[in-house]
Amino acid sequence: MPLHKRYYKILITLINKTTKSQDDINRIADLLTKIDEFAPYISSLSTLSLEELASSMKLTEFHRLEIIFLKNSYSDKLYIIAKGHVLLYDSAENGKKFLVTTLGPGKVLGERGLIRHLPRSLTAVSKKHTYLLTLDLSTFSYIMRNQLQSNIEEKIAFLERKFPRSFGFKSYQKEKIAYCIDIKKYKRDDIIIEQGKLIEYLIMIHSGECLLTKNYDYKQIKIICLGSGCMIADECVFYNEPSHYTCRVVSENAKLYFVKKQHFLLQCSQEVANKLTKLCKARVATRDEMAEVASRVVLESSSFSNTVTKFPLAHPMLRKKFSVPYNVSQSNESLLCVPGNLNKSKEKLINLRKRVNLNRSLMVSRNSLSNSILI
Repeated sequence: MPLHKRYYKILITLINKTTKSQDDINRIADLLTKIDEFAPYISSLSTLSLEELASSMKLTEFHRLEIIFLKNSYSDKLYIIAKGHVLLYDSAENGKKFLVTTLGPGKVLGERGLIRHLPRSLTAVSKKHTYLLTLDLSTFSYIMRNQLQSNIEEKIAFLERKFPRSFGFKSYQKEKIAYCIDIKKYKRDDIIIEQGKLIEYLIMIHSGECLLTKNYDYKQIKIICLGSGCMIADECVFYNEPSHYTCRVVSENAKLYFVKKQHFLLQCSQEVANKLTKLCKARVATRDEMAEVASRVVLESSSFSNTVTKFPLAHPMLRKKFSVPYNVSQSNESLLCVPGNLNKSKEKLINLRKRVNLNRSLMVSRNSLSNSILI
């Protein structure tokens, strides 16, 4: 969860003090670890290093449309936005400037040049009255360079696995995407995106598992469980449609990478973009077909009290007969029988439909749920 703006006010007040007590330094260090964008960079620092970092932080004030740094200038500081917004500009071949993005409180800028010993790649300008936390090059080199280098290399390694060289991405394109990645952490049952929502981010799972579900004919169908390397809501990015599915976390924890659509597509050639769009459409079509097939297997009951929830345990004969694991979930008027692993069970479900007359539902009572299936 992003740090509330009142904590940034506290941070500004503490860092702006001429003389800081040990309690002030500890408080600054604690608040720095709660800035989502900055926390991954300092997560492995020792308490002593973190306190040294906190005591070295400075506060710099910029007025409206004041230049923070220019493109190709020397990289001498790392910045964290504490208040206000920063505009990042790039230059086209004809020399005309264009806006790349706008960053708000909690965002880190300038780290790439410090890590790679490179000049500034963009021009940064304060949008309005802005306060930035700054860390100078010497302190950065002494405390943080190795940690930041490791963080960026982890993102690049992930992209290398996700998009191998044969896919068409160049190494420098992956590196630029890596610098645009935001890391977000979720817990079990957190909703990542709801069906019908249009987002401007490409989401990739770094670790953990997420379940895709789809509302189909007033029923919620479980589609597939996604793991590391899988993309979420890519239909929003590649052909600008609202998400076809609801995605929620089913593992204890999940770590996700978020990249803004415009930043990702900026690094894609037309060939790569077309390839990703084609793959995305095929994937969505397959999942929608799976949802349509699964929605036809319905169990109806007039009584739901004391109903078991794990179908395979209650009915080994059904699992043995059709070789399909099922989960049963209760709705207002029916029990929905959903394959536990749809991506492997699609053909078996089609065969099941042929073998069972699904023009009428499988009618079961509470007694039959604990004894046998009446077909």
